[in-house]
Amino acid sequence: WRQNSFPVKLHKNLHKIEMEGLASVISWQPNGHSFVIHDRHLFVGRILPIYFDGITYSSFQRQLKRFGFTLITNGRDRGGYFH
Repeated sequence: WRQNSFPVKLHKNLHKIEMEGLASVISWQPNGHSFVIHDRHLFVGRILPIYFDGITYSSFQRQLKRFGFTLITNGRDRGGYFH
């Protein structure tokens, strides 16, 4: 992936977000294979403006889909996204 591509940016930002104590908003699942948005309201209000250049939630979802991320719809990791 290119350094400025969405998947690279997502991975780097997830690490930064966790390091800054915001893992209650979005974080990797314990298995490390997927991430989950725990609080959509705070994600839209605090995370997207700072870490994702202020894109909208629907734009974020489109980027996930465009780059092949899949929403987990059942099981222990339900609600998470994996690639």
